[in-house]
Parts: sequence; structure tokens; C-alpha cells
Amino acid sequence: HLIAKRSFLWNVLSPTKQCFYSLSFGLISSFGMFFLKLPIKRLPSNSIIILSQILFIVLGIYFIKRTLCEVS
Repeated sequence: HLIAKRSFLWNVLSPTKQCFYSLSFGLISSFGMFFLKLPIKRLPSNSIIILSQILFIVLGIYFIKRTLCEVS
């Protein structure tokens, strides 16, 4: 029952929509993290940490997006 519902939802979403949703979700989460941490910590070392976290998130989004596009 659950598997059937999941596959139905997966088929309803087109491959381009799947990629768009994963990309937009990743961008929102990364920007949210950036804006939450930026006002609290303004030291250069912390900004480097934030930038590295954003870089890892962006790389993760890219690979998720690529996987979704290639699978479907």
C-alpha cells in the first residue's frame, strides 16, 4: 500500500519537476542556514566554516539532482 502510493507519486512528478524540487529544497535549506548563522557569528574563521558548509550542501544538491535526472 505504501510502496504503491510512493510509486504513484513518483510517476506523477515528471523528471524535470523532481530535479527542480530537490534543487529548490537544497537551495532553501542552504540559504536558511546561511542567514541563521551570519548575524550571530561575524568572525572570519566562522564565515569560512559557514562557506564550507554551504559548499558541501551545494555539492550534495548537485549529486542528488544528477542522480534524480539519471534514474528517471
